[in-house]
Amino acid sequence: MKSGLLGFRHPTHYDKGWPIRPNRRVREGLIVSEWPNIERILLSLALKTTTQSVIVGKLSAYRRKNRTKRPLCELDGIIRTLYLLDYIDSPVLRRNVQKAHNRGEAYHQLRRAIAYAHGGRFRVRSQHE
Repeated sequence: MKSGLLGFRHPTHYDKGWPIRPNRRVREGLIVSEWPNIERILLSLALKTTTQSVIVGKLSAYRRKNRTKRPLCELDGIIRTLYLLDYIDSPVLRRNVQKAHNRGEAYHQLRRAIAYAHGGRFRVRSQHE
């Protein structure tokens, strides 16, 4: 599927002067036609009767233009668009994402330092070290 912002109207409907505008329209008909299957998948995930990896594995085994896979990709595009707009609009969300990113980077930096020094073993004598 194409990436970018999605809108519920055609991209030409939005003013060209807007700094942020969708680059394609959501195919609502796909989502509506497969809504019972989408609900079943979401309910299975909510009740934890299956895992995301199982669902992704099954959907990946199907053809590219599967009846349920395409609407799920459309729904994913809507969710990604909403998240991106929230990210742009919310300084608190941006700050939290940056903190999480920095934490992950610090963790990987520590792992690289440990792997480089002492043959990959964490050797210290005191808690301070």
